[in-house]
Amino acid sequence: MRPRALVPLAVLLAAASASAADWQCPALSPSRSEQPVYAPVAAHAQCEGFYEQPVSVPYVELVSLTLGAARLEAAAPTTFAQSSAPSARLLIQPLSGTPLYRVDAELKSGKPTTWDPRAMLAKTHLQPGDLGFLALMSGDATAILQVAPLTFAPSASRSGAAFATVRTSVDLSGLKWRSFERGKPAATAWQASDRALLYAWETLSMPLALPAAGTGLQVDVVATDTDSHVLPMLSFVVLPVAP
Repeated sequence: MRPRALVPLAVLLAAASASAADWQCPALSPSRSEQPVYAPVAAHAQCEGFYEQPVSVPYVELVSLTLGAARLEAAAPTTFAQSSAPSARLLIQPLSGTPLYRVDAELKSGKPTTWDPRAMLAKTHLQPGDLGFLALMSGDATAILQVAPLTFAPSASRSGAAFATVRTSVDLSGLKWRSFERGKPAATAWQASDRALLYAWETLSMPLALPAAGTGLQVDVVATDTDSHVLPMLSFVVLPVAP
């Protein structure tokens, strides 16, 4: 049996706060069957645990966007950093649809955050490479999703390729994407996946060449299911990296 569909990420965004005392978890329903349930972590600007989500319409969503490396390799304390916005929300989640476990934490520009994955890996029975990482901007859930390029360490490369990973809630017969600098005409050339079939909850990683400067990179992703229905287009903006 395949995992049930999840609500797209954009409807779950909430405003980041300035301190652990003011930190607010996204409005998720704690799990009724698994422990630990999703809740604030004492004395930290962080929330973590198992949660529940209702069924949603078919979709494709962004589950990870990183600089320099697409996957976490070691089950050891890891330092995350972003330099694109004063404050972002670090979201750590399984790349696949299950289990429904996530970590949300504040990630300020110039102030790297260290996180130990071993507790999450033990509770979810996942491997380091099974996790996705996003640095999300807070804002209107109806607006285009904005993501800061995320590094696994302050010394990681701040230039070159970023890796965007998407997943789908249904089987796909096709997926394509395009990227272009914001403020410029949309790219007319689309890049298609070489996968003839992408099964529900499988992921696809796309290398993205980030501009050296500017207003950021917009990415559009279009997916078609096996019944030839086109899913709602996924669009997100990768913010420019500060020098």
